[in-house]
Amino acid sequence: MNLVFIGSSHFALRCLETCLALPEVQIVGIVTSPKKFSISYRPSGVTNVLHQDLVEFAHSHAIPIITLMCTMNEPGLLEKIIEWKPNAFLIAGWYHMIPKRWREVAPAYGLHASLLPDYSGGAPLVWAMINGEKKTCITLFQMDDGVDSGPIAGK
Repeated sequence: MNLVFIGSSHFALRCLETCLALPEVQIVGIVTSPKKFSISYRPSGVTNVLHQDLVEFAHSHAIPIITLMCTMNEPGLLEKIIEWKPNAFLIAGWYHMIPKRWREVAPAYGLHASLLPDYSGGAPLVWAMINGEKKTCITLFQMDDGVDSGPIAGK
């Protein structure tokens, strides 16, 4: 399976390392973002306090990498991704929505740190602690047009 990995956090790096150990998976490319970036709900920028720079990791494993400069709809970005011939996208530790155009190229699966559908969106573990939850997990789900709302593949 040709997998494009999308992420930019410590959690993302651990997931990426695990994927590299799977013999049936070939990481054909990585999409990441800088520590501070603009996003639809805050064009002036947000800072990813859990940021992990994946560039050095990608270079050390000879994996092509693209750092997102603005949005997932940057001109020419999807065309570069298509050249990698992905069978699927795996997303972890990511703030941006995956556009439908991308999901038409290959299915996109997200790893989210909650028992979806509970605690979709940002800071799921923080909200679980605030609400006194005794149990949480990582949910693998297929992305759709909503926020962490696609079909659940596993918990």
